[in-house]
Amino acid sequence: MSHKDLNSLREHLNNLKNKKRIDQTSDINLEFYRNHESIRDLALSEKEFKQHFGVIVRMIKEREMMSINPKTPPFYRSQLIRNTNGKLEVISVPNAETYTLLQIKNHYLIRDFPDDKLKILIDTESIGKEIDQSKKAVLHYYEDVLKNPKRANGIFVYGAVGIGKTYTAIALANELAKREKWVAFVNCAEIAYKLKQGFDQPNSVNDAIVNKMKQADVLFLDDIGAEDEKIWFYNNYLMIILNYRMDHKKLTFFNSNLSLEAFGRKLSNLMYKSFNAERLIERIRALTKNKAMEIIGKNLRY
Repeated sequence: MSHKDLNSLREHLNNLKNKKRIDQTSDINLEFYRNHESIRDLALSEKEFKQHFGVIVRMIKEREMMSINPKTPPFYRSQLIRNTNGKLEVISVPNAETYTLLQIKNHYLIRDFPDDKLKILIDTESIGKEIDQSKKAVLHYYEDVLKNPKRANGIFVYGAVGIGKTYTAIALANELAKREKWVAFVNCAEIAYKLKQGFDQPNSVNDAIVNKMKQADVLFLDDIGAEDEKIWFYNNYLMIILNYRMDHKKLTFFNSNLSLEAFGRKLSNLMYKSFNAERLIERIRALTKNKAMEIIGKNLRY
């Protein structure tokens, strides 16, 4: 059966289903559907109304459910429209929350965290009302960044494992993506692993990763210093990325379990002739205007 014949069969079966629905619907309800505000502007002919009756009923029922329970709307709702050729089409329209999540998701060039964290934003519902003063200070700094991202500077946030450094950084990253900034949120251990895997691939694979990290409007380097002492990562990749971002004044944020001074000492212990730890630390200082903040608190993971 050809593609054209298959479409004709589908249309025929759909028409039969709609005819059966119409025959089972009272005249009063048919008039209700025919004159409903959601399709009134389409000025449907009787033939169009019958052909799309099932869709019309679904559209109206979806709207009724949304009015009954507005706090839990469906992710998408059906919508009947006329295309540029004047023919009717059924499209799926995301609700406001879904649309926002899609907008956030689509503005990540790299994202090393799962989809369920795309909902985290800088508000009390996401972050939690009971937070330590040191985390409040970091959040206030992030809020100032959102007020004027073009004039903002990055920051080096550090503290013990599990106290919410990544969580709060994700909140800022999502807020910036929501404002249509191109964001790269990189876990340093993860990206080092991906780059190492790319050694056996064409250069374009790793080049693409590096270029995204260089070109992103905002780069988050999460868990820097936890890369299992990968000197090649610092020397061959991170230095190049930070140099570019420093030269082009691009907003860059750092999270670490180590203070900047402790991170510098760790790098110094790794130093080879080809690598100067202080050069990398100076790039971080330049990108953050030497701004570092510590988060203190209990481990939230258990």
